[in-house]
Amino acid sequence: MPVASELQRAAQEQLEATAERLEELAAEAARQAKENRNLARQAAAQPEIEEARAGDKQDRLGFEERQDLQRALEDQEQLTDEVDSLRAELAELERMMEEAGQSNPELAKDLKELQELLEQLNDSDLQERMDELAQSLEEDDLQRANETLDQLSRQQEDFRDRLEESLARFRRAAVEQDFRATTREAEELARKERALADAMREEDDPDLRPRQQAELRDRAEDLESRMERLGERLTELDEREASAGVDQARKSTQQARVEMGEAQEKATQGRNQEAGQEADQAAAVMERASQELQAALDDMAQQQSEATQAALQQTADDALSLARRQSQLGERMRGASQEQVASMRGDEASLLQGVENMARSLQEATEGAFGGNPALAAQMGQAMESIESTIQAMGGRRGSMPSPYAQSEQTVGQLNRLALMAIASAEQMGQAQQQSGENAAEQLEQLAQEQGEVMNQTGQLMPMELGQQAMAQQMQELAAGQESIASDLGDLAEEPGSDETLGDLEQMAQEAEALAQAMVEGRLTPETVRRQERLFHRLLDAGRSLEREELSEERESEQPGVFERGEIMPLTPDQLGALRYQLPGPDQLQRLTPAVRQLVIQYFERLNRAGAEPGGTW
Repeated sequence: MPVASELQRAAQEQLEATAERLEELAAEAARQAKENRNLARQAAAQPEIEEARAGDKQDRLGFEERQDLQRALEDQEQLTDEVDSLRAELAELERMMEEAGQSNPELAKDLKELQELLEQLNDSDLQERMDELAQSLEEDDLQRANETLDQLSRQQEDFRDRLEESLARFRRAAVEQDFRATTREAEELARKERALADAMREEDDPDLRPRQQAELRDRAEDLESRMERLGERLTELDEREASAGVDQARKSTQQARVEMGEAQEKATQGRNQEAGQEADQAAAVMERASQELQAALDDMAQQQSEATQAALQQTADDALSLARRQSQLGERMRGASQEQVASMRGDEASLLQGVENMARSLQEATEGAFGGNPALAAQMGQAMESIESTIQAMGGRRGSMPSPYAQSEQTVGQLNRLALMAIASAEQMGQAQQQSGENAAEQLEQLAQEQGEVMNQTGQLMPMELGQQAMAQQMQELAAGQESIASDLGDLAEEPGSDETLGDLEQMAQEAEALAQAMVEGRLTPETVRRQERLFHRLLDAGRSLEREELSEERESEQPGVFERGEIMPLTPDQLGALRYQLPGPDQLQRLTPAVRQLVIQYFERLNRAGAEPGGTW
């Protein structure tokens, strides 16, 4: 199995490759949009009645048009297939990292968020235009196909815009993964240097140790170069504090490299005890470098989270302000003449501009991710559509469509709903850390990743050919981590519902305890590593079994109890009336936590109870 740092680095490289491919797709989408727009214009410029075409010429031109249209459809299908393929590759990367015990929460969150972004690229409007074009070609309706091609070119321009907007998020995700991989490499280098220091003092293989020290020194030099490049990339993202932290870690790594060179020289001269002391000092400095990297990474993540929460809160404030303005404008529409209402369309258009600015600001603050909430982005679009419908109603004839006032009230509801969703997203981000690990599935997932970490560290020791004393020292330290997993598993096995997992948690705890005991005794054999790996996969399977149970929609029937049939009273007209403000749909409600869902329901109940005074905001 590859070491942890290699897997982390592979994840970074795949994210970078995905970003590069998206950039190529954006350029290709722009080319196709331009080409299809030109084809549509050429077709529109031709006479509607093509009497000028006669005989073979007409057949030839019709064939050429059909070929051009078919090629345009196939080119767009290839683009959408490419996006789907990239999403599948990210899903496979997520699975691979989890299977290897390297799916830390930040990477897992990034991969899920990026998959959602790719899924949103192929929206329903684009697919609808493609289906219409395919149907027109099948029915041999070239006129309709050319009209659809013009619409498709506009959808392709939107597709290109969404690709370019997603690029920033993918590039940042790649830099963040570079940061995590570099931190992991520093941790591994510090551990190996510490183990080598113990081996040097043991003097069991004096010819091997100088070569091993030279290899670690070369790795430190490579790591310095990676840190320098990482610092530059962080500066490009305007993460100057994080860049300064990486630069400090680079200087520590440089110091560690110098001390590694001194340890190598003394080991070559046979001064093994002194070499061990130098290696110990190098390990201590390298540990400091890894801590500096981790601190800078944590600070950057915290600042980014706070910035996203602030952007979501600002979105809520802006949406509420726009809702109040919409309510006031709606009141002005009541009783106004058609001409007076039409004159207010400029005011309504300014509200649309306000929502567009709000969406742009949130998109820039979250780099296209909308706080990791696709439903929020969808609600933003619904609010814009509602305002556009209000503008249309304000310019239409009475009775031809919903009244401007009624449409204005719907817009108020959409803006209030947008504000509520933004507030809920901000609150969920703030509570995520406290809620993490509260349920059994999350605890098992965390324990699986901890077991994977112990497994990876154990695997790194085997190729070092440590002496008995050095190996015993390293195994003692690893045994503490294995013992902690055993203890946590034992506690989890005693919690209610633990028997619902796939596998016996108590038996897993006993296996973890037995592994810890073997490690305390300094026994590191291939069988020990295999047992660790089996335990890791059992923990993964147990966590997944609980996740599937939580997501299951299976219903169980129950025997009805005795009940009294009461008198059925007729409903009042009020009870038969439609709600003034409709609740969000079931799909939207199910995306929220139970607490936030209850808040949403109570909020709309209050709005509908106050329905006698229309147009209000909160």
